[in-house]
Amino acid sequence: MIVIHDFGVSLAEYFSLGRNNEFPSLDKCLACKAKAELLRHGYYERNAIQEKEYRIVILRLKCRHCQKTVSIL
Repeated sequence: MIVIHDFGVSLAEYFSLGRNNEFPSLDKCLACKAKAELLRHGYYERNAIQEKEYRIVILRLKCRHCQKTVSIL
């Protein structure tokens, strides 16, 4: 599952911040609707192109109830 989030920074700045970006936390699972904060479940990399190509990190969150994961893009 994917959540689109506006980080309020340029792609170049997002790239330079990497894992230090201000990632949002989710307090409700989008799949099972459980009201519990989703746990950080690691990162993966993805290509992003805007005048230049970047390899950016994407945060994954996991629901402790249904075990579904969510990516914050």
